[in-house]
Amino acid sequence: MNHQPLIARLQRYGLLFMVLMVMTACGSSNSPANDIPPDEMAGNPNNTGDSNDGPEPTDNGDGDGSDSGSDDNADDNSDQPDQRCQLSPPLQVAQALLDASLVCSEDLSGISQSPVLLVPGTANTPDSEFSWNYVPALTDLGIPFCTVEPPLANLGDAQISAEYVVNAIRTMANASSRKVKIIGYSQGGMMPRWALKYWPDTRELVDEFVSLSASNHGTITARASCSFACDPAFWQQRDDSLFLAALNDGPETFPGIDYSSVYTNLDEVVVPNSGPNASSILIGGGDNVVNIALQQVCPLNIADHFAIGTYDAVAWALALDAIQNDGPAVPSRLPGYAGMNGTQAACATAFMPGVNPFTYLADLVNLGIVAGQAIAASPDVTAEPSLACYTESQTGSE
Repeated sequence: MNHQPLIARLQRYGLLFMVLMVMTACGSSNSPANDIPPDEMAGNPNNTGDSNDGPEPTDNGDGDGSDSGSDDNADDNSDQPDQRCQLSPPLQVAQALLDASLVCSEDLSGISQSPVLLVPGTANTPDSEFSWNYVPALTDLGIPFCTVEPPLANLGDAQISAEYVVNAIRTMANASSRKVKIIGYSQGGMMPRWALKYWPDTRELVDEFVSLSASNHGTITARASCSFACDPAFWQQRDDSLFLAALNDGPETFPGIDYSSVYTNLDEVVVPNSGPNASSILIGGGDNVVNIALQQVCPLNIADHFAIGTYDAVAWALALDAIQNDGPAVPSRLPGYAGMNGTQAACATAFMPGVNPFTYLADLVNLGIVAGQAIAASPDVTAEPSLACYTESQTGSE
């Protein structure tokens, strides 16, 4: 039975509700903040309350940019490079906060397969994003996984959020003695690339990276929403942001990691996401990189931005294929059933495993509620956060 007409109707109702929630949240969102409360600065110990969350090359580490040592010590240290301005800079977030953000399905020591890291999108948490789909699906398959929860529901400075991913990759690889496989949605499919770019040691710890409608080259929809003030992560996902210019300067992928960028041509959040200039497309790379639109696999697929990361069966099938096989996802390798080949079977399936068809709409609505509440609670800024000084380091072939 083809459930697509029913899905289309439910999807429209769910999307309408979420749009209304987000519009309401944006209308009541905090005014541009000059002073961010201490509890909202938890994700960045060096946050001074302005829009520049990146470490400054002139700061000697005491937080005020001044030289706290003697003149002799200043002379001795004058030729020493600031480690915060080099590749693999020390993480600025307190270790306790980084560790608390990582939750795993089990003790990773002694596991027999690589663990999966789930990275949520903007304005959501691992619970609202994955608890009703990917978590039960991976659990049923016996695949170990962890979720990472960046601060402020992934609405803060993505440079700081990326530190949480760096720590998650290192912690999981060290605990399991295996390489990590990443599945990220929306910003969660883009932001780990920042971690891989500026902390090169993580590249040796990851062997698979699946992104679902990742904002790899930004979205034009963020221009209007950030014409005056908005959350830092929205500024950074504008298609003309400094953040994305730095991220995409040089290679967008790295050898040794298989990349599967899965996206939908019907994306209403990451725009444009069709044609040769689709935002999610990763440019360059070799056989280790594939870009797959759901409509290439299933021409009648109607998944939007919210569906692809939560319940779409085709996106799940491609993600699972990627993490269970060598190399990136291969649509022709999808399993079939009931006399249908793999792609036909995936196209005819209404929901990915783990999704309860009777509660899915409520779960989808909750996703919108959480996003609206997060946007309303998060302080806006009137400009994009400044780039950290480490972005000036050579990164092309490190």
